[in-house]
Amino acid sequence: MAYSTLEDGFNYFEDASGYISYASNWFRTFAFFDPVVDEKNKSSFLKEFTQRFDPVFIQISEDTAKILLAQGYAINSMGIETRIDISNFCVKGKPKAIVRKAINRAVRNQIEIEEIDDNFNYEDLKNVSKKWINTRTKKQPVKFITRSAKLQNEIYVRKFIVKKYNEIIGFTFYDPIFHDGEIIGYTPSVSRFVPDAFKGINYFTNFRCMEQFQSEGIKFIDLGLSPLYCINDDKFEYRKVINIIFNFLYKYGNFIYSFKGLAEHKRQYRAQEIQKYIAIKSGCSIPVLFNGFNLMKLI
Repeated sequence: MAYSTLEDGFNYFEDASGYISYASNWFRTFAFFDPVVDEKNKSSFLKEFTQRFDPVFIQISEDTAKILLAQGYAINSMGIETRIDISNFCVKGKPKAIVRKAINRAVRNQIEIEEIDDNFNYEDLKNVSKKWINTRTKKQPVKFITRSAKLQNEIYVRKFIVKKYNEIIGFTFYDPIFHDGEIIGYTPSVSRFVPDAFKGINYFTNFRCMEQFQSEGIKFIDLGLSPLYCINDDKFEYRKVINIIFNFLYKYGNFIYSFKGLAEHKRQYRAQEIQKYIAIKSGCSIPVLFNGFNLMKLI
């Protein structure tokens, strides 16, 4: 998720080995995602960072959680990321019926996707974006754990428009995922459609883009985090109150954020689900969570 660390509003702690993105709210520091650093330097890097800031870590991997556990942190599951192995993905069979039906419907309705180039006029997307925002019950966008829609060219970001009868009805942007300096995957960071686009059109867009990415040798697409879905705190020492709050919010808090809807949408791909974690060392759990939710504009 290294590209997400470049979102506006982040500060950076860095040394010769790498960096980590963080933001502060009400005198508390919140670090987001794994540090962008070589694995052999990760433990010492995190030790230096934690000694300086006493941060809360959000959306980190199991490997990073193990290091922080050894440094005295409590580790709680905060949801899963869904990863699709492009080479093995197909839409055959009953478990993927919803995805397959959406793709077939798009084909019948002559929906097409087109990758845009550097000369594209992004003014054409502003109306789509405005119509999409007007359908949201929560007008203020979530920060940091999602990317903002930048209606402009961005290096390495792949941008696709969705058309029906030559009219733009939506768009999806894909951020690159790097390993050893090479792009090995993409993650759909922004996806917006006009209100009358049929439900499930995202499945068609991702499927067509996966076909393109596979032809280029890309290994996977990462659908990103489903917050609070499939909480599993069996692996680490955790804070019980956080586990209770997360499960309660997933069950009853969908007026705050579409936890269930997002998770159910991604579950239809029947893809790999990877646990992500939050790590806290000091401070009372409830004020820390409230602070973090406020920072991310969830509340």
